[in-house]
Amino acid sequence: MPAKKQEHALPAFMTFSQKTGYYRYQRKVPLDLVDLIGRKKWEHSLGKDLTSAFERHAQLKRDHDLQIQALREPEIAENKRRKDQDRAEAEELIEKFGEDYTSSLSWRDTERVLHEARDLPPDILYSERDYLAMFLVVAFDDASALERKEITSSAALRIQSFFRSTATPSTDIERTMFEAFRAMVSKRILDLDGDAPTNKSYLLSNMRDEYVRIKALAPASERSVRTKTNRLIKALGDRTIDCYSAAELRDFRDTLLEDGLRPSSVTAYLDATKHIMNEAIREDRIPGFDSNPFNKVSVPKDPRSIEERRWKRFDEGEIKIVWDALNTAWGPSSKSRFSDSRRAAFLMVFRVLLYTGLRPAEVFWLREHGSVKEHVIEVKKTKTRTARDLPLSKHISDFYDFAQADGFGDCKTSSIAETMSESFTNIIREIGLTDSKHVLYSTKDTLVDRLQRLPGTSDDIIRGMTGHASGQGHLRNYKTRLNDTPEGIAILRRTVDSIVYW
Repeated sequence: MPAKKQEHALPAFMTFSQKTGYYRYQRKVPLDLVDLIGRKKWEHSLGKDLTSAFERHAQLKRDHDLQIQALREPEIAENKRRKDQDRAEAEELIEKFGEDYTSSLSWRDTERVLHEARDLPPDILYSERDYLAMFLVVAFDDASALERKEITSSAALRIQSFFRSTATPSTDIERTMFEAFRAMVSKRILDLDGDAPTNKSYLLSNMRDEYVRIKALAPASERSVRTKTNRLIKALGDRTIDCYSAAELRDFRDTLLEDGLRPSSVTAYLDATKHIMNEAIREDRIPGFDSNPFNKVSVPKDPRSIEERRWKRFDEGEIKIVWDALNTAWGPSSKSRFSDSRRAAFLMVFRVLLYTGLRPAEVFWLREHGSVKEHVIEVKKTKTRTARDLPLSKHISDFYDFAQADGFGDCKTSSIAETMSESFTNIIREIGLTDSKHVLYSTKDTLVDRLQRLPGTSDDIIRGMTGHASGQGHLRNYKTRLNDTPEGIAILRRTVDSIVYW
């Protein structure tokens, strides 16, 4: 049976085969769009039924007209080009590593993955970094690298579905290896992050600044936090806080111990950054960062008792020797580098410390935060943020005139208490008081020692002078402090007036 003949004129892009009897849609792709579309010609079979062929042809023509129009818009064309590139990259990655390879990856494959990741195609943006970030997720359940940096290549994201972790550590040895391997991957990612965009607000230094602001830390506390975090930053680098591994932090702890720091000091150094991380987790600052690595870092225990650790009092003989030495070093005829007014201020502050139980910085803060009246010292700013009134003992009654005349003079720097403390330590070491627990803070221990030895001195009197609230239990909700009533202040004054140091 001979093939039918096409008797009607056909529209553009539609042809008919006399040999097969099929209608076809054939259309050349515009030359300027060949690279974007990926072909030179569109070809589709329209079947043998003329009516159906016309309908199918009309639909194809409309679709291709719209596609040509859209691809000639620069933004759309660029998006299409990027998607095609990503697709090609993903296919290349999958072809290179293969589903069989990635389906069995676990943390035990870390060394192999690190080696082979370096051989990824060099024209893929951040490909090695992104590949390792994916591995970190599936092998270590750690998404920090993904959240910390912006992954610009969606090709790397497309291969994530091929990763499947097959093992988790079950013994202490395996857990140690697990952390070590994770640190290796994290370190390599950090090396690659030099060119990747960073969310700088996640850096430890910036998170620390935010922590200081939110907590409204006192100047001394702020300096302490900065000093301690700076030491960690110097050792491990200023990274985003989700990038410090437990293994690295344990190494940092051991380094501090090896440097001779006491266990209590090491704990303080660790706690500074730990608290910042806890705050970030509590407020969900970094997506995916919900586990503090410090939870896997054991703090060292100080074998000494509290009695062994605390500062040491000056006994009756020592306090007299100390006072004589201070008068020589800070007195009017001293050849000290300090100004006359500063030396006089240091002598006054030392006496005030012995009769108030205040900290050195708290006495200097009275200049702007508090007041000295004829019979009462109003302490508004303290390290513990607990304001209190203290009696102005007869032994330091001249402190009133000193304060009214602004006797603090040039003692205006924020570190003046530290300057005085350092000078004090040097002075008493030179006269033979070499015990490291004898420092300026020993003035409070000396006051408490004298209070305890006075007949009839209660714990409420000691707490009233030192400002410590511990030891009261639930009674704290009901008892009025001696500092808060005229009668209580009178009791405190009679007590400290009975103390004589020299």
